[in-house]
Amino acid sequence: MGKVFIGNFKGPKGDTGPQGKQGIQGIPGPAGPTGTVDTDTPVDFTEASALENIENGESLSAIFGKIRKIAGSLLIGAGSTLLGQNLAAARALVSDVNGKVGTSTITAAELGYLAGMTSNAQEQINKLNENIINDATLFSGCTGSLRFKKIHKTVFFDMLIEASGIESVNNWKKNIAIIPEGFRPASDLRFYCLYDGTSNSVMILMSGTGEVSLLSDAHVNRRIITCGMYFVQ
Repeated sequence: MGKVFIGNFKGPKGDTGPQGKQGIQGIPGPAGPTGTVDTDTPVDFTEASALENIENGESLSAIFGKIRKIAGSLLIGAGSTLLGQNLAAARALVSDVNGKVGTSTITAAELGYLAGMTSNAQEQINKLNENIINDATLFSGCTGSLRFKKIHKTVFFDMLIEASGIESVNNWKKNIAIIPEGFRPASDLRFYCLYDGTSNSVMILMSGTGEVSLLSDAHVNRRIITCGMYFVQ
C-alpha cells in the first residue's frame, strides 16, 4: 500500500497558561572571604564651594570636600586664634585688630558690674553729675569759691572770689584757682567778669591746663570778682 507525505504543518499558538508555583529555595552557599580595605587607596575630591552639613549616604569624595571647606575656614577665619591653645581665663572676648577672636583686659568680674543695667551707663552717670557741684582749689591769696558742674559735655561754673596781692603793673596775671581734669576747656578761654560790686569788668583766663587767672593792669590791692558762665568741651 502506498504512503502519502502530508508535510510539517504547525497550528496557531495557543493562549499563555497561568504561572506555576515557585519552586523550593535552594540551600545558601558558604560565606565569602572577609573583604579588606586598602588604606593607601587615594580618594579624589574637590573642596566644596560652601559650608554644608555632611549628609548620610554621601560619597567619600563629597564628604572630604566638605571637610576641606570646614578646615580651611577655621584656619583663616575669626576663630583661628582658638586652635591649639586656650585663651586667658575669665576675660571678656573681643575682636582684635585683625578681626580675630581675642581677650580683653576687662575681667569677667568687671563685666559683671553691668548686670541688671537697663540703659546706657554713661547717660546714667551724666544724670547723676547734674546734681553734683564741685569746688575748684583756690591759690594762696584768694578766698571765696569757684563752683562748677558738668552736664554731658557742657561745664557750668559760678565764681565769687576775693583776690589780693594785685600789683600795679601792666599785663599782670594772678592765678586764682585750678580746675581738675575732666572739667577743663579744650583750649584757653578768655572772658570778662564784674569786680568790686560795680559794672566794671576784668578779664579772666581759663587755660586748657586748668588754671583760672586774673588778667589786669590793676591799680588796686584787692578785687572781689563775680562771674557765671558755661562752655562746651
